Amino acid sequence: MFTAVIELLPAGAEAPTHRHVHFANPNGVVVASLISLGTGSRDQSPQYALIHDDAVYALLNGADPADDFEPFRLCSVEVEGRRWVGLRPTGEDQPLLTLYEDVASDLSIYGDLEAADLPDPVGIFEAGVDEDLYMVQIARGRLIQPGLLALALAVLVDTQEM
Repeated sequence: MFTAVIELLPAGAEAPTHRHVHFANPNGVVVASLISLGTGSRDQSPQYALIHDDAVYALLNGADPADDFEPFRLCSVEVEGRRWVGLRPTGEDQPLLTLYEDVASDLSIYGDLEAADLPDPVGIFEAGVDEDLYMVQIARGRLIQPGLLALALAVLVDTQEM
């Protein structure tokens, strides 16, 4: 079990260039940090580095949204030497984010992502029953720290939902 400690800004304050989220165990010991590499504004694609054991464990990069009112539709996750592509379907009753490995290099954010020939997903990120709760499934045996990646994905998706 992890706890996320998020640094909140006072009302009216400008967003900092770098935002940090610290993940702590139940004893309060920080086990990982998620560092925003961007400005944190909705008009810029999200970019995060997940730091674990004093090293970059994962890089999460969202592609720019189609317009200012839409969340990113495509992202990449580099974790444990693997490169995954995350897609955000736009239809009803769809997961918030689906992660794939070994996706064709010609996949385009501007094409019909739902109609693309995709392999079986390695991860599925869905909205939970209650607001601000998420369910994350990552294929067994793919990662050493799937819980940390799940928390980082929650931040990535949640900040784009605001």
